[in-house]
Amino acid sequence: MTAVGMFDQRVFLLASSRRASLSLSHRLSEHGIATQVASDAGEIARAISEGAGAAIVEQRALDAAAIEEIRRAVAAQPSWSEFPILVLTGSSESPSAGSSIVEASKQPLGNVLLMERSVHTFTLVSAVRFALRTRQRQYEMRDYLSLKLQESTDRLDFALDVAGLAMWELDLKTGNVVRSRHHDQIFGYPSPLRVWTLDMFMQHVLPELRGDLEVKFQECLARGEWENETQIRRADGAIRWIWARGRVSRDAAGNPVSMIGTVADVTERKRMQESLIQTEKLASGGRMAAAVAHEINNPLAVASNAVYLAATHPSASEAVRAKLTIAERELERVAQLTRQTLGFYRETRAPELLRLSDTIHCVIELYRPKLNAKGITLSSSFADSDCVLAVAGEIRQIVSNLLTNAIEAVPRGGRIQVRTACSTAMKPNRRTVRFTIADNGVGIASGERNKIFEPFFTTKPSVGTGLGLWVTRELTAKQGGTIHVRSRQGSGTVFALYFPAGERSPKRAGAAEAKVRDRIA
Repeated sequence: MTAVGMFDQRVFLLASSRRASLSLSHRLSEHGIATQVASDAGEIARAISEGAGAAIVEQRALDAAAIEEIRRAVAAQPSWSEFPILVLTGSSESPSAGSSIVEASKQPLGNVLLMERSVHTFTLVSAVRFALRTRQRQYEMRDYLSLKLQESTDRLDFALDVAGLAMWELDLKTGNVVRSRHHDQIFGYPSPLRVWTLDMFMQHVLPELRGDLEVKFQECLARGEWENETQIRRADGAIRWIWARGRVSRDAAGNPVSMIGTVADVTERKRMQESLIQTEKLASGGRMAAAVAHEINNPLAVASNAVYLAATHPSASEAVRAKLTIAERELERVAQLTRQTLGFYRETRAPELLRLSDTIHCVIELYRPKLNAKGITLSSSFADSDCVLAVAGEIRQIVSNLLTNAIEAVPRGGRIQVRTACSTAMKPNRRTVRFTIADNGVGIASGERNKIFEPFFTTKPSVGTGLGLWVTRELTAKQGGTIHVRSRQGSGTVFALYFPAGERSPKRAGAAEAKVRDRIA
């Protein structure tokens, strides 16, 4: 058929003789109607397929073969099209006799108007113009419906894109799939493919999962609905999780003929679920550690007092006192660890004025075994006044996240530097405290630096959750601070955090943190 906005208004003519056809053409052309003389019924059929305006056919030019050829062309028209055919009958022929072929042809040929061959030119012209106006209206309606359909399709595609979904319809007889615009992108194709089939989908599913998926697909044909999560290998090689859901359509006999459904990439949701489970495990472990540390304190205090009394008893010998001194020192170390654990996991909901270096010292001491295990040299330099107004537990988490990343990034025997300083670099009219942590580790690739603060982005897929730096940025912003990063691949990374400076001398950050600071200062 013709393209949108185009309409061929020619009237094709087929008479019993060329002279009769030319006569018809002359009568119509005098009234401004474009015509085309057809040589046979095949040319009329082609004109119908290509989008002509109308056809005038003499009854005497129609035999059974011609009717069948035109009928096939009419039947192949789209549903919006009714091609007008004017059949000129002989004036002396009765409907029951001479026009039997025409009467037989009216039903299969569809939109047929019977007129006597001797009809007045004015009547013929009026009938043709009416047919052409009707044809024009059909094309206008086609264009209007096409436009509305495209608008609806665009709205649906937009809604599906926002929801991260794609629609598909599978022909169960051919295996071909009609799908929405976003569908092929889910499977790693930047632009839509010409053809998509069920076999192509199965080829993207990981080999070890195909068997189970095929079983579920066959069960769906019997049950009527299908929902499944599986993993695919995209065209670009990436492994992704997808979720698909479908419903079977059946014919009048109850046989499945098609399936329509949706598909979505749920990889990020799966990662989020796994990360939330892991985070909850870590939080549960932290709460358990704090509870154990709290319960240890009571018997630990009794044991410490008993050792002290034994060591100061007059009857204790010097050898016994020496051993009791060792025991007392180790008990104090255990007590110190329990205080650190309680201080680290205790949640402080309200901001308080605290000395940043005290909190940093506490976290460093908790990570001292990891530092020693890798032979990492940690150097520190702290300002005399590095007071900030912040939530202590959240500052501990920030320092812990950054120190963990540094430990994992540096090689065995590497170096980490931690320091605080007063600064006005970020806010000239307001004092800030700058906390920097630098390492000589592997660094961050230039293409990844803009992504490291995104949730679930990680450069350590085997051990990382992709939440550490995102949480660090969010907690830093919550304290009114900012975070910046400099890195060179192969040379190391520096994180600089700026917090609003406290205006008053703080209370000690807590017994545990203060004692740790005094111990390692």
